[in-house]
Amino acid sequence: MFFVSANAARHALDAMADLWPQWPVGLHWLAVGESTAAEIHRAGLAPEYPRSGFNSEAVLALPCLADVAGKRILICRGDGGRDWLAARLRERGATVDVIPFYRRLPAPDRHCPDDIDTVMITSVEGWRALAGRIPAHARVIAAGERVAAAVAADHAGPVVTAASAHDSDMLAALPG
Repeated sequence: MFFVSANAARHALDAMADLWPQWPVGLHWLAVGESTAAEIHRAGLAPEYPRSGFNSEAVLALPCLADVAGKRILICRGDGGRDWLAARLRERGATVDVIPFYRRLPAPDRHCPDDIDTVMITSVEGWRALAGRIPAHARVIAAGERVAAAVAADHAGPVVTAASAHDSDMLAALPG
């Protein structure tokens, strides 16, 4: 069972706790990163997660996903999330189910003040929700190459690529 985000873990585990009097034995619990793993730990479970990268590509590189032929995998995520991991796992012979446990809604339609000089974006969906509101001169710090590419396609200002969406990586990308 794979949780794409802390929000997915929180909502999915809450829903599952209502169905199961105790957690099933023998399941492999996977998280995209440390924050998501912390949510799973709060439920008394021991997840595996990549120690760097914090994205679907890093999760797919985990040794436990090298041989998944004939296995069933549940991906818990937000509505409209990325299908990349599910497709790769299916290519490896797994049966994959995807269940959205929450829905992302755009922020209220407000313009960002012109004096904003830096914005941090951790997902392509987050960028799409805010792209038209960010001043053209603002620096955008994007979590990873994929997010940075989406930002650069729409934004005339500077784009800085952070190593990941992890807080320390995003903060490290701030100018000195």
